[in-house]
Amino acid sequence: MSDDAILEKSQNCEKSGRIQKNTRISVKKQNAIDLLLLGKNHSEVAEAVGVNLNTITNWVNHDEPFAMELKRRREEIWEDSIEKLRALTKPAIEVLEEQLSSDSERIRQAAAVHILRTTGLYDSSLSLGSGEITITVKDETVEKKNESY
Repeated sequence: MSDDAILEKSQNCEKSGRIQKNTRISVKKQNAIDLLLLGKNHSEVAEAVGVNLNTITNWVNHDEPFAMELKRRREEIWEDSIEKLRALTKPAIEVLEEQLSSDSERIRQAAAVHILRTTGLYDSSLSLGSGEITITVKDETVEKKNESY
């Protein structure tokens, strides 16, 4: 994600009320937080806000209100990203479902293996009633063992 996209996301969250900037910390510290959220390193942040590198390090490691605000803002952005990923789950499953019906055996098999891995069934055993079927998926081939049920 680009710096502009991260900054825009942060600003949109602030405007919508999901992120409230902490008014107990200075504008310089708020700007430093914005830059850290963009992924800038401590040296870049120090230069941009006009303070010494040690000051930024001190704010991050020893200034409790600063550190708490930085953590809270990171969590807000992370939560927003998680919500977006959750919204993509249904379309992603639909793509896999379509691939299972593909004319290409290779595509069908890749989709099946992906589904098995994602659900935790890849390389595992399944018990079915009185007997047991062990399905082991290796090198994209399915082997059935102990089919007495």
